[in-house]
Amino acid sequence: MAQEGVETHLAAGRAAVAQSRYAVAQKEFVEALKLTAGKPKSAEVLEALSELNFVQGDYRAAGDQYRQALKMREQTLGASSEELSPYLLKLAGILRAGGHPDQAEPLLARSLAIHEAAGGAMAAPIAVDMEQFAALYQQMKRGKDAVEAYHRALAIRMTHDGPESLEVATTMVMMGQLYSDLERTTEAESCYSNALDISEKKLGADNVGLIGLLDRLGILYRRMNNYAGSEPYFQRGLAVREKNLGPFHSDVAPALDNLALCYCREKKFLEAEALYKRSLAIWEATQGKDSAFAALALDNLGALYASQQMFEKAEPLFLRALGIREGESLISLDTLANLNLSTDKPERAELFDKRAWAATIPKSRRFWRAMLNCCGS
Repeated sequence: MAQEGVETHLAAGRAAVAQSRYAVAQKEFVEALKLTAGKPKSAEVLEALSELNFVQGDYRAAGDQYRQALKMREQTLGASSEELSPYLLKLAGILRAGGHPDQAEPLLARSLAIHEAAGGAMAAPIAVDMEQFAALYQQMKRGKDAVEAYHRALAIRMTHDGPESLEVATTMVMMGQLYSDLERTTEAESCYSNALDISEKKLGADNVGLIGLLDRLGILYRRMNNYAGSEPYFQRGLAVREKNLGPFHSDVAPALDNLALCYCREKKFLEAEALYKRSLAIWEATQGKDSAFAALALDNLGALYASQQMFEKAEPLFLRALGIREGESLISLDTLANLNLSTDKPERAELFDKRAWAATIPKSRRFWRAMLNCCGS
């Protein structure tokens, strides 16, 4: 009966977390912990509590609870068991999110040692270890070490999964992002292009799974001021979204903005205007006319007009955007951005980050005049 009670509390707590009812989840997990005191099952409960604190941004509490759970797992599984590796990697991720990469590194080293001892230097699970090391080194600004880690991961994935596998494509994407961050654009373009070729063969040319890669290539070329090079990737990304999601889906709006910005830089103002208007209409329909997303769309359209000295059209758009922003809470928006980033939801994090940025803009017409360099004049 006690076991059934534990499972009931765990299930209720997890359901509450999924619904963002964190206080309810806390009570359920605490009750489960009482029933499992001194028993191996308490490790699972502590992990649930750790996840609860993690999604709320309390990384210190999450780390402390997961450490307790890991000690119990070690006693049950053994310190050298391959089954222990996922728990080591999980704790390392929590510590990284909390800003303690130095504490995460020994945990990754333990996982790597376990896999090397079990299967040798080219064992398949080591690919994950090396990708985690690469992300850690990236966070620690150790670019050379990160590159080496990704190369080892890629070699292992090619050996075990095949050079044309989606697993290889995924590692190439991560390498491409690293090279992009290091401003090694030639290597970044090569990684992204190879990953796109593999993905197209495996998924098809119009698969929604290509969107991220198309966007990355478009952004990479844009960073190089090669707008003619970025344009076809943004066009394809837009077309894939429209085909798979429909022309009025909220995910179509950012794609319209990306392509519109290219047109702005190329002085194709009529084409850019049409896209920005579509983006505004989508945000107003999906998020509301007074949403922060609509405000950003108004800014984009206003900046386009202002870059052409069409201030009589730009000013009403900026004023409306400023009116929408009144009452935005910068602290809560930053929290939501960090939360979604930590829970592997980068697209949602970016949207909240934009809203946080919007909340910091002074309510001044003259300030907007100074900021109107979006499209270049």
